[in-house]
Amino acid sequence: MSAFDVLDFVDALRAGSTNQQRRRFYDYTINGTPLRSMIDPGDNVGLFGWLPRESEAEFARWLLMREPSKLRSGRVPIYICPECGDLGCQSLSARVFETDDAFVWTELAYEADYDTGPVTKFIDVRPFSFEKRAYERAVGRFAK
Repeated sequence: MSAFDVLDFVDALRAGSTNQQRRRFYDYTINGTPLRSMIDPGDNVGLFGWLPRESEAEFARWLLMREPSKLRSGRVPIYICPECGDLGCQSLSARVFETDDAFVWTELAYEADYDTGPVTKFIDVRPFSFEKRAYERAVGRFAK
């Protein structure tokens, strides 16, 4: 049996400035380490804790593979524009797939919903494999 990664969420803050919205949101931790410290999501923020409930529920359904993502690539956004949450702005996405016992995030990359070309992959970030029930509990609380 392989060891699974553990996904959780922590309170985070985008400080904002004169031309940027101050934004509180839930950021991801993987095995207790903030995902932001493993990658550079740019000026993007996590999907949860600041959007209307319906939008957060839709993103959660995408992460849980209950509905297909609206990104043309089929990938799922992880970090999005902190000003508007629009997928037309560049987002950080992952290829998400489900196995019998896990959800896996792989090939983290930047893309926008209007892109038709290839995405830029973070090739130095390993895939994250989350135990299915724990992942469903962590993400599922936003799907309601």
